[in-house]
Amino acid sequence: MRNTVKKAMAIAIAVSMTTSIATVGYNKIQAQETNKTVTFSVEKFTIGQGYVVEPVSVEVSDDMTISDVFEKVMNEKEIKYTGSKDYGYLYLQSIENADTGIIDIPEEIAKMPSYESSYEYEGETYTTSYSAPSNEKNDGNTQPNNGLGEYSYNSMAGWMISVNGDNDNGNLTPADIVKDGDVIRYQFSVYGWGADVGLSNYAGMEPLKVADKTTLTKELAKINKNKAVWMNNENVKTAYENAIKVATKLMATQDEVDEVVAELKKAENETTTVQDATTVQPTTTIQPTTAVQPTTTIQPITTEIQTLGKATVNSVKKVKAGKAKISIKKIAGAEGYQYKYSSTKNFKKGTVIVKTTKKNVLITKKFKKNQKCYVKVRAYKTVNKVRVYGKWSKVKSVKIK
Repeated sequence: MRNTVKKAMAIAIAVSMTTSIATVGYNKIQAQETNKTVTFSVEKFTIGQGYVVEPVSVEVSDDMTISDVFEKVMNEKEIKYTGSKDYGYLYLQSIENADTGIIDIPEEIAKMPSYESSYEYEGETYTTSYSAPSNEKNDGNTQPNNGLGEYSYNSMAGWMISVNGDNDNGNLTPADIVKDGDVIRYQFSVYGWGADVGLSNYAGMEPLKVADKTTLTKELAKINKNKAVWMNNENVKTAYENAIKVATKLMATQDEVDEVVAELKKAENETTTVQDATTVQPTTTIQPTTAVQPTTTIQPITTEIQTLGKATVNSVKKVKAGKAKISIKKIAGAEGYQYKYSSTKNFKKGTVIVKTTKKNVLITKKFKKNQKCYVKVRAYKTVNKVRVYGKWSKVKSVKIK
């Protein structure tokens, strides 16, 4: 009886929270004229598993609700989920294949205080105690099909919703109509019914102090809309990868979030088209037709581009305050240079910075003691409003002491 009552009470609590989703026919959603655009994501940062659905831009109609957006995206991506319609709407229980089985619960969650709730049933008072989960001690996950949802790893676990950074003090419902520009985030809460993701909650627990990632989520959705194109831009690619790392870090600081947003916007604004000078292919000469006679023949674009020479790093020397000084050789015809330096030789992990400047000397940001600073550089020039690059230099490095 105690287990039955406990589960019934937990379901009642969940129903009163933002994990329930109003149901609208998917075919109807597709058929409606779209007038607004919102940003949508599904996140599982509390267990260190990143996104179920990375931030996307979704076109919606005037009368669509939060739950309509959820159903639209999940159906388009063919992601299965389970729930109950006993209350006249879909109560989201689990998203299938959302759990990898490898968890990394942040220490801040593991240190959250225990919680007790009491209720009466048939004249008896029952008290239930809840403890914060950790990587070493948790309830495990019994959801079928690698699902992730209610009771996964903790009895206070479930899917929570926030819009534009908050859940309206718990008054937000999935039946609410979305507004143009809304950022809707479905977040897996492993403890506290939303307290661990910084939301007000039914338990009245003190929420963790998490950064506002509303703007960051929207910027990532902007890139994801045309990701294949944006990833051809070296600056955007690096800024995007750094932004994803911060976005998926539950306890990222607001400074970290604001910094990667600024870097991403800067990279986006620098240029929208990037090509290597060594890979520019000539355009096909337009042949005259009987209908239209050309006045001039279009010349291959390669006649306008003189290949830039391969860059050379003259020296990389350590300077005070844990920084390095990079000196490079000037290249004839170059408008400027793109520096890329990192704490790893493959330029993929750890600290990775891309800096574009007209100077042939650059002082890096601060490195940690005994880290190595790896450097490479390439020259660039602009042709027909398109930035073209020369070849990367050989990698040089210096150990920071």
